[in-house]
Amino acid sequence: DMLGEQQPRDYLLVIQNPAELRSTGGLPGSLAILHAEDGKVTMGWQGSARDISATAPVVELPRDTEQQYGNTIATDARDANFTPDFPEAAQILKAMAERKLGVQLDGVVSVDPIALAEMMRGTGPVMVTSGVALNAGSVVSILLNQTYQAIDTAKQQDDFFKASARKIFDSVMSGQGDQQLAIRGLASAAGQHRVLLWSAHDDEQAVLDGTAVAGSLVDNSNRPQVGMYINDSTAGKMDYYLQYRSAASAVDCRHGGAQDLRATLAMTSTMPADFKALSPWILGSGAYAAQGTIAFNLRVYAPVGGEITGLAVDGQSHSVTADKHQG
Repeated sequence: DMLGEQQPRDYLLVIQNPAELRSTGGLPGSLAILHAEDGKVTMGWQGSARDISATAPVVELPRDTEQQYGNTIATDARDANFTPDFPEAAQILKAMAERKLGVQLDGVVSVDPIALAEMMRGTGPVMVTSGVALNAGSVVSILLNQTYQAIDTAKQQDDFFKASARKIFDSVMSGQGDQQLAIRGLASAAGQHRVLLWSAHDDEQAVLDGTAVAGSLVDNSNRPQVGMYINDSTAGKMDYYLQYRSAASAVDCRHGGAQDLRATLAMTSTMPADFKALSPWILGSGAYAAQGTIAFNLRVYAPVGGEITGLAVDGQSHSVTADKHQG
């Protein structure tokens, strides 16, 4: 049904850009409308977050979401996924796209360039423009970094991203290369939460809930969930140079079934020492954070019914402000 067996379907495709991090993965950069009919998927309109942003909120935000993330989450498509709950972000983006484009959407699907790289291990390279070919080994660095260093204007960057998205999409839809490898790559990316899907049809969303592609803040299971979510505040593409590893484990059991959990997040910058050689598109203007630095907001989510009992930074106790979002 989602591929249009009973009736045609339209979806918003969002390619998230983790060079400027958001809670669900990255800045909603390149966008497109996918049309599904009788099992065949085609790509129509293409644009960017700027093309669907609004001057007034497109939805009424829950009070706790607005309190945590502000009201630009409902006006600026670049901020729509400040919330780590993909279904919430997807519904905001759907409302924005429907208002600006005059379409009726059946859902939102999201991928990022790392997911594209995994798929391209099967499809093989694609030629985007004369002299520029993307392959599994180069697509991430080109889309997340080199484009901003080599292309001076936002419009030219957007045009390159549009061409890249369409060429990769066409290579997958045409059956180019080894499709089994491409599907395995897509599955691997889904396991890393780099492929996300939300359906506007309740019966379909009920099937998606709790799966790796749902991206829900709470997956309706009895498992305790811990999340650490980053929202960039540099207004550049510096997060390309941010490497991070996270882990969580149960360290103690208490009466009544409660557990103590310990979560860790290790972060390293790989930014070149001579950062002044980088483009302002990468560094940011300096208005929100000094050029050459990586700045972001970090939110740590405890399980439903739990609490954050302490925070240490580089081994030193650190203050933390506590609040609630969706429980």
